[in-house]
Amino acid sequence: MATIPELAAWIEARDDIAVVAHVSPDGDTLGSGLALVQALTKLKKRAALVSKDDVPHMYQFLPGADKVYAPDALPFEPKCVLFEDVAAYDRAGDKGALSSVKDTALIDHHGTNPCFAQLCVIDEDASATGVIALRLIDQLGVKLDHEIALNLYAAISTDTGNFSYSNTTAEAARGVARCLEAGFDIEDASRRLFRLRTRPRTLLLGMALSAAEFFCGGRIAVTRISSLMMEVCGATAADTEGVINILIETEGVDAAILAEERGVFNTKFSLRSAGLIDVGGVAQFFGGGGHKQAAGMTIHLPLREATDEVITKICSELGE
Repeated sequence: MATIPELAAWIEARDDIAVVAHVSPDGDTLGSGLALVQALTKLKKRAALVSKDDVPHMYQFLPGADKVYAPDALPFEPKCVLFEDVAAYDRAGDKGALSSVKDTALIDHHGTNPCFAQLCVIDEDASATGVIALRLIDQLGVKLDHEIALNLYAAISTDTGNFSYSNTTAEAARGVARCLEAGFDIEDASRRLFRLRTRPRTLLLGMALSAAEFFCGGRIAVTRISSLMMEVCGATAADTEGVINILIETEGVDAAILAEERGVFNTKFSLRSAGLIDVGGVAQFFGGGGHKQAAGMTIHLPLREATDEVITKICSELGE
C-alpha cells in the first residue's frame, strides 16, 4: 500500500492523466474526480475525468461536469490512469483504449478493494474518497478554490448521508469546513444534492416502494425495478438513487436490497445493512464490493433469479 506523499510524487512526475470514475457514478466518485482534475490543471498538467456512464442529472451542476469524457473520447492520449473511488477493476466498466495503459494508480476508501493498480492508496476508515482526495490536493500544494471546494463537498456529503451516517468522522467535517471557507453556496448545493428530484425520479420512487417485499420475518426489504417500470416513469438509471435508503430506514429491517434490471441477463444491486451483517462481504461473494453497511454488484442473471440468489445469501448471513 502506498502513502499520500508517494502518490503525490507519482502525479508530479507524470502528465496526460486520465482520472477514472466508477460505473453508475455517484456524488463521491464525481466530486472527487472533478476536484482532482481541477487540482491537476492548476499544476499545469493535462488531465480529464473519465466515466463509462453519463453524469446523472442531479450532479450536472457540479463545476466541470460538462467535461466528463467517455473512455475512447478523451481530448488527449492518456499516458497514465488514476482510478478514484473504484472498488474493483470491473467497477470502472468498459475502459476502451484505457485498458492498454499500464501506468496506473488509485485512491479509494472501500475495504474490499483488491489494490488492482500499480500504486494504491486505500483508507477504509475515510468517510469518502473525497476525504482522501483532499489529503492528496493538500500534499500537491494546491489551494482550494470555490469549484474544487464545491466538488469535494458533494463527494463527502453524499457518502456520509449529509453527515448522518456512522461513517461521518471529524476529519470529514473539518474538510467540509475548509471547503466552506473557500466559498460556495451550501444552501443551493445541499438542495440540489438531497432534496430536489426530477418528476420521473419521484414517479419511480413511488412505484419502487409500492413493489417492496419483505423476507426472513421482515428483516430483509427488497424491491425490484424492471426495465418496464423505468420506461413507464420515463426514468434513467440515475433516478433509482435514494430508493435503497428508504428501504433500510424501515423499522425492523436489518438489510435492504435494490435490484435493477439492466438487460435480460444483467441485474445491478445496491445493498444496505443496519449494522448486523456485512453487505460488503455479500457483494464481494457475488463479484462486487463496498463497505460493511453499503455495497453493490452486478450479477449476470435475469432480475428475479438474481434477486432470489441474493435474498438467500443474506438470509443465511442473518442466520435464517
